[in-house]
Amino acid sequence: DELLAQQADQKPLMQEPDPITLPLDQVELSIQIRDLFLHELHASNINLKSTASAQSVKLSPFSLTLNGSALGLTADVDLSQPGTAYRFDSQLEPLEIEPLVNRFAPQLKDRFS
Repeated sequence: DELLAQQADQKPLMQEPDPITLPLDQVELSIQIRDLFLHELHASNINLKSTASAQSVKLSPFSLTLNGSALGLTADVDLSQPGTAYRFDSQLEPLEIEPLVNRFAPQLKDRFS
């Protein structure tokens, strides 16, 4: 009986964080870039649209073509829920990784082909 009483008084080990309220009303960001070159990387048709309010952040869409492969991401984050509710979706075509590794992790060059 004493053990059950102690267990009932204990707080859960993991508890969801409280909801968050951002210090803003409404923010919108929209970016479009036709072509961006960085050494052997070519990003084209970059499209980003994001909105944020006191309890919500949305990214829809974020899309680009990287070295010929189409990539897309959407995100919807609801900060008003305990622990934060979120949804992420992605659309990824096969992507050659070697140019990315060569540029951002040169110590790993020639390990991927």
